[in-house]
Amino acid sequence: MRRMYLDHFNLSCRPFEEIPDHRFLYLSPQHSRALANIEYALTTRDSFVAIAGEIGMGKTTLLNQVFADLPNSVSVARVTHTTLTPIELLHTLLNEFGLQTYKKNKVFCLDKLREFFAAEKAAGRQVVILVDEAQNLSVKALEELRLLSSMDLELAGLVSVVLVGQPQLNALLDSPQLEQLRQRVRLRQHLMPLSQDETRAYIDKRLEIAGSSAEAIFSPDAVDRVYVYTAGVPRLINTLCEAVLTSSWTEDETKVEADRVDEVAAELGWRERHLDGPVPPAAATTGVDDTDERRMVYGWLRRTLQEANEYWVPIYNLPFTIGRTSDNRLRLSHAHISRKHAAIEQIGEDLCICDKGSRNGTFLNGEKIQSAPLKDGDRVAFGNVELIFQALISAPATSAS
Repeated sequence: MRRMYLDHFNLSCRPFEEIPDHRFLYLSPQHSRALANIEYALTTRDSFVAIAGEIGMGKTTLLNQVFADLPNSVSVARVTHTTLTPIELLHTLLNEFGLQTYKKNKVFCLDKLREFFAAEKAAGRQVVILVDEAQNLSVKALEELRLLSSMDLELAGLVSVVLVGQPQLNALLDSPQLEQLRQRVRLRQHLMPLSQDETRAYIDKRLEIAGSSAEAIFSPDAVDRVYVYTAGVPRLINTLCEAVLTSSWTEDETKVEADRVDEVAAELGWRERHLDGPVPPAAATTGVDDTDERRMVYGWLRRTLQEANEYWVPIYNLPFTIGRTSDNRLRLSHAHISRKHAAIEQIGEDLCICDKGSRNGTFLNGEKIQSAPLKDGDRVAFGNVELIFQALISAPATSAS
């Protein structure tokens, strides 16, 4: 029996499986920088490093590579289920370090961890905590991690924490309750979708691991069509290419052409992401449900913090609401910001910032407005928070603080 399309295309394994296998990690310039940032933070024993990015950007695969690269002199705990209370987080860490306990007493758990950390330091070992889906951690759980990383002076520099999560992680780290933790995050980076050339290299990398190449299986036009439908989001590339290879195998085609990609995309219900125009879109799955609805990024809001750090917030799913409560696309937890303060909306051909009846007003380049079109470099202020709008075409490949 033929192994699906593998024999048909002379492949040794499925190159586009959804499993986050670090062997298939494609190190684009930004992914290389993220890996280097994490490894540098661990080498220098920084307390925290944070990597954010939309769903499907390869964050878990990157974290798996970090785990694979850790030397034997490191004791590591991996936290992947993050909807945890502080005591549940402590129990998870104890289990990961091989210290199982059924006692729910917080003081007992902390004492066990302190004993473990002290023993690791005496043995010349480092402790690393890798947290995936970190945006789901509560403020109290994150504060518990901060306290663990600085348990006492004798253990200083022993524990390093890597936080990887969706864009909400940035807003979470910026909450007033986590000011002390934020000051200890030495490196922050936001992963962007791949470019068209990087998409081609990504497909080629995965096919090379499986024993072939993009040139041998995909026509250049077919790869271009993959990019049009996925806008460079790795998970979407995997989904589409897997379906395309299966379809080509059933039709006994030895080369994937553009029309095959179009046909499969239509069967999946996916739409073209038009890349012409002043603001090229980028797409990723929403994570809200299991449909094929995808996000379009219309631009970015750049926030500069008092500590001279900065991060980038993607503008997606218009209207993009901004306010104090958690049901907004961008939550800004400040007393002078209303529950539903403002929104970024498409009005005609313009992307506009619109005040939503806020108590303290919305300001564009220092002037109070009700509604006004946004231009690259505009300064938008809500209460005492100022953001800078940047069109996607001008946004950097990575953003860090």
